[in-house]
Amino acid sequence: MAVVLALGVSLGGLGAFWTPVATASHESIEISSPEGEYFVGQAVNVSGSANRSVESVAVYARGGGDWQLLDVNRDGELGGDDTLAVDEQGNWSVRNLVLSNANRLLSFPGDYRLGVVNASDVGANGSLPTSLDPTRFVRAESGQTILRVSRTRLRGSFVTVGGELSSENAEVTVRGTSRGGRELLVVLVDSRGRVATDQLQVPRGNGSFDVDVALRTDDGTALAEGPVQAYVLALGRDERAGDGHLPDGTNATLDAVAEYVAHHPARLDARQVRERFLDQTVDEAGSDDLLVAERFDYVESTTTITTVAPESQFGREGIYAVTVGERMVVAGETNLLPGDSTISVEAVSGPTPGRIPVVWTHDWDSDGNWSVAVDTDGVEPGVYALSVEADGETDDQVFVRVLPEFGNETPG
Repeated sequence: MAVVLALGVSLGGLGAFWTPVATASHESIEISSPEGEYFVGQAVNVSGSANRSVESVAVYARGGGDWQLLDVNRDGELGGDDTLAVDEQGNWSVRNLVLSNANRLLSFPGDYRLGVVNASDVGANGSLPTSLDPTRFVRAESGQTILRVSRTRLRGSFVTVGGELSSENAEVTVRGTSRGGRELLVVLVDSRGRVATDQLQVPRGNGSFDVDVALRTDDGTALAEGPVQAYVLALGRDERAGDGHLPDGTNATLDAVAEYVAHHPARLDARQVRERFLDQTVDEAGSDDLLVAERFDYVESTTTITTVAPESQFGREGIYAVTVGERMVVAGETNLLPGDSTISVEAVSGPTPGRIPVVWTHDWDSDGNWSVAVDTDGVEPGVYALSVEADGETDDQVFVRVLPEFGNETPG
């Protein structure tokens, strides 16, 4: 409570007297975190400072009405145990608190105030009021900050090359951001209805994730080559999939959903398996789950040469003659992942193949388009066979004509 000095005026002169006046003491208690935007389901640190005379604080939230107590000890009940001690340095905090669970008020998007109050100012005998009217809150030692609550957000993608993933890969990488939901379920359904699942924890911070998911079932069976439907599921604010329950009445947690979709009746085909999963999650009436859905082809690795041309004329697809001394560009396509594989080009036959250097690259774009440049200085004119190898295996071969310096360029 703050004390102010009031001045009174009387007929006999100016007199001074003091009177205790209940006012907001916003400087004695502060809340420093969180601030700004909060995503439903997000775990955050709630912290601040207080005057050393304050032994403990309570945290409240307010929309348009009274202040509502937060369940900071996470026991599912609101009461006197939901206080936070102030340490010797005058700091108080609670780590990894999901605000939308601490009070359902904060599970709905909108603008709110998050406040902290001296527990002894509003409670007595080890109890705390579950709600405070604004006047009572302001009269207590307190502090507050503005908080904008936003819906959970999920973005993600599966790393492929031109929509394909080589079957040499036993894993697929999924990357993205989840603002709010910290637990995600990855589901992969192959062309035969086999299912691979994985659960991941999103690190605190900016919500980004980057994980490798095994392309095999729970019993270790590899997924079949062909189309694969890939999903990332985040639960809504109720932390349950779909309407909250699976057909057998089980609570629809991520663990239960993973078990449900992975161990389906053997008679179901791939389409039915996918529908079984979607029917209990995002397609369920009233569901607020979030889903990323993509499709990729799980196929044998391929690397081809599509273009050989002088560097000065590179652009059109095709095999064109190159004049001795010109830099020759060799380009093609692959479904191998860049960085994880190496593509090399070598002249394997011709008048002087040893004079054409072997060149390689492990860097190409997500569409699988690769290219290398080859010097032809000192090469004897003639027809050369160029071979492309990917990770040590020959994948393709083309023939190109090398013209003498005084010759004319013609298609090879």
